[in-house]
Amino acid sequence: VSQLKIRIIQAFFVYYLFGQLCFAIAKNVTQRKQLENQKEELFAEISKINQDLENFARMASHNLRSPVANILGLFDLIDYSEIENKDTLNIINLIKKSTQKVSATLEEYINELVKKETHPQLNIQEIRISECLNIVIQSVSGLINQNNAKIEQDFTAFDKIDFNKSYFESVLLNLLTNALKYKKPKSDPQITFKTICNGNIKQLEVSDKGIGLDLERFKNKIFGLNQTFHGNKDAKGVGLFLVKKHITDMGGDITIESKKNEGAKFIITFKS
Repeated sequence: VSQLKIRIIQAFFVYYLFGQLCFAIAKNVTQRKQLENQKEELFAEISKINQDLENFARMASHNLRSPVANILGLFDLIDYSEIENKDTLNIINLIKKSTQKVSATLEEYINELVKKETHPQLNIQEIRISECLNIVIQSVSGLINQNNAKIEQDFTAFDKIDFNKSYFESVLLNLLTNALKYKKPKSDPQITFKTICNGNIKQLEVSDKGIGLDLERFKNKIFGLNQTFHGNKDAKGVGLFLVKKHITDMGGDITIESKKNEGAKFIITFKS
């Protein structure tokens, strides 16, 4: 017997006993309670995921510092005058620059984690999108050259935003490497970074001409943790999750427009 039926029976029983007219108002709140419980469970799950990610970032950052520092030390032992092949020398310099970038990024992450533990507010500053993108491009220049990728930049609408620098470079890095990873077979990747203004709304579009996604099938999973869509063995389903988290932490939002075999466009909307 439902709760509503029980309430009605109780009302008629009271009337029968006392001979008085009795009004009963019943409302089934089962569905609302279920939704509230689901929300609480989802919030608890997201909180746990965030805590696990922070613990992983802390552990990884600290554990990687020593081997990265050791690699940088080995570069100082190389006698570059004995290297006659210019291509070899150039590759070594690229590896060294990439390692230095990894070291600097690790230090930034560690500092951000320490600040977050002592001061909950993230370090937000005015940064240039072009400068951040050039830093990211330099850090993965080998991968870009290997794929013969063409990267276009158009920041005429605006180039400055208020954002956490480490977060923003992480966003650009994940979107760039994602576009390289999912390029069309036997074709050179074409990736465009462009800022646009819609009234007071500032947006950054990151588009490519890769293999794209079936949004009707995956729309609600794009930015989920551990979600992969193309069977790529290197995909871990973490990159886009971090992109979404970094942007929403800064008060912004990100959406995607895509069709299978027609590329993808990520649209980042910054906090007004």
